[in-house]
Amino acid sequence: LRCSRSSRIGVHVHRNTHSEKLKAVEYIVPDQIDSLATVNNVVGNESGLDVGPFMKTVPDHAQGISDLRQAVARNHLISNRLVSEDGSFTVISAQVYSGYDQATLYRQVYALVSEYEGPEEFFVTGEPIFTQEIDGGIQKDIALLIPLALLMIIIGLVVCFRNVRGVVLPMIAVVLSIVFALGAMGLMGLPQTAVSSALPLLLVTIASSYAIHILIYYYHEEPSNPKRVETALAKVLPSLFLVGLTSSLGAATLIVFDILMIKEFAIAAMIGILGAWLINVTVTPAILELTRGIKDRRDVKRTEEKSWLERLLLRITSFSASHYKTVVFSYVAIAVLACASITQLKTGLDFLHLFKEDNQARVAFNQFNDTLAGARFFNVMVTAPESGAIQSIEYLDAIRGFQAFMNKQPGVGYTHSIADVVEQIAAAIGRTDNSEAFPTTNEQLAQYILLYDMSGDPGDFANLVDYDYQRAKIQVVLKTSDPDHHYHLYEVAKEYLGNNLPAGATADFGGDIILWLAKVDYIIKGKIKNIVLALGLIIVMCSLAYRTLNSGLLAVLPIAFGVVLTFGFMALLGLRLDMPTSIITGIAVGIGIDFSIHYLSKLRAAMKVTSNIQQSLEMTACSSGKAVVFDTFTNMLGFSMLIMSSFQPVQIFGYLVSFTMLIMGASVIVLLPAITVWLKPRFIFSNDLDNNEIPGLQQQGLSRRTR
Repeated sequence: LRCSRSSRIGVHVHRNTHSEKLKAVEYIVPDQIDSLATVNNVVGNESGLDVGPFMKTVPDHAQGISDLRQAVARNHLISNRLVSEDGSFTVISAQVYSGYDQATLYRQVYALVSEYEGPEEFFVTGEPIFTQEIDGGIQKDIALLIPLALLMIIIGLVVCFRNVRGVVLPMIAVVLSIVFALGAMGLMGLPQTAVSSALPLLLVTIASSYAIHILIYYYHEEPSNPKRVETALAKVLPSLFLVGLTSSLGAATLIVFDILMIKEFAIAAMIGILGAWLINVTVTPAILELTRGIKDRRDVKRTEEKSWLERLLLRITSFSASHYKTVVFSYVAIAVLACASITQLKTGLDFLHLFKEDNQARVAFNQFNDTLAGARFFNVMVTAPESGAIQSIEYLDAIRGFQAFMNKQPGVGYTHSIADVVEQIAAAIGRTDNSEAFPTTNEQLAQYILLYDMSGDPGDFANLVDYDYQRAKIQVVLKTSDPDHHYHLYEVAKEYLGNNLPAGATADFGGDIILWLAKVDYIIKGKIKNIVLALGLIIVMCSLAYRTLNSGLLAVLPIAFGVVLTFGFMALLGLRLDMPTSIITGIAVGIGIDFSIHYLSKLRAAMKVTSNIQQSLEMTACSSGKAVVFDTFTNMLGFSMLIMSSFQPVQIFGYLVSFTMLIMGASVIVLLPAITVWLKPRFIFSNDLDNNEIPGLQQQGLSRRTR
């Protein structure tokens, strides 16, 4: 009764089927299958009670069918629960062992259904079916969408570099990184899940970004330089090393979630990012060196004239530096509005909206809701302080009161407990013509149960009470899939039980609804810890690398702004924070820190050479700024393929990651120049500059602030 991972499958059948075959399905508890062939009917007779299955054999004549219909109609524990009111649908409900393999269970159940389907129509639902439909569907989509994403990134690289080397090298890095990560997952025994399916797309982003930065530095070196590759790598390697380290640690912070799938993704993502870094600093330079004698379009057409993109970046940088206060205050205002919006962010996952209307899982769920009393449930375990207490009027009245209260709540189909069985026994012996016929004394209640034991099997109650009658289970079946509604029902149930149970009794909650509510709680707490830890790690790592706290704070600004704006955007559109969207921060950190560190490292190096902020910003915009644009453009093209998924969470994930990349990339190009000019951080501005004015700012009318 206290099994923490028990679940239920409902096979909703038009006419009749053989529930005995379900006992052979792996992970199904054979003695906990409820159907017309297994559930007992309680009928009064001259000697007391007659207890036996509704349908010992399938009726083969009209009178037998008529008798079965009448028996079902008289039993309120069966009518509208196992059989629809019009008699056209019946249910086979099976309990599942903890630790079940949902893919195996799903496959075997549907194989059994296929044996009997036609002309009967079958509908299968339940927690294992829902989760396998989601996991299987998402992984099938990802298998199709990843090649499309790679194709779109190739198109983006063609647009950006317009040569073969600029396309082939990032793609080699991407493919090798994915193979490395998936191979490592196999060696470590990490499974493929709905969450880890996002890993290849993350590596597409990270690996191609690393390669793009190496290529940008490579093309800025003179083709005649015999050590062109070494020179470019020497310039980019320090920032690339810091990016790889912070990105992998940022992804690893997802391990703070108390959800196994996200923990596994954190480990796989950290290993994958480190692998992508290693491949890019070894394989990519090696291929560049091997192809050094091959001239391409960028080498042949080198010119001092700025491209249209470089001219655009220079204008944006100039505006940001000249109007730094306007830019900074605008970002602050937007961040404040986003934070206000985040307070309205909803959490949880609505299963029904994951699927298209014609999906078999959604159709089955609707059939259960439309023809019976619901498909989802939660359980309440009432525990008395001593053995035998449940077999008392005090406890049964408390349970009946709770059931009556919950049955009035919107969204509740019905409730079921040992009290219903006692009521059915009373009805069988003709004592429920009025509301007072339910047992009123403990002695009368004991007689009812004894009558049942004499005709039936004491084990019939095993799913409702324990052997010692110290614990009783109440099942609450729901007709809603809305997580907000689920949480409300949980809260009102908990409050009622807290105020109305006998002294010393406790109530514990379980079932698939409660498991998902618990996951929501884990997601909220994990998300907060993940964000704080990820941003804190970035600040610490950058501060140590540049030996100043300012560097860490400056590097984290575009990331923090992107995260805040993304979650504010989610709240504004009514999108929910669930498992797929909860890993966005882990991906965003890897993207955003790449942008920030490369930009700040280039700006710092340029200032050491020029001692002129204007020239340094121009040099940075035309190199690292351009790489940020290339990264953002190509990766947004790749993630845009996710909107073609048949699952809403995957579509939303694609939209949000693309949005986050766009915000972070734009913030690096627009916000960082403004912040740099205004605050003049020491790690960028060398100490030997004039204490009153900085070269390059005089013509802009910007005076230096005291540091």
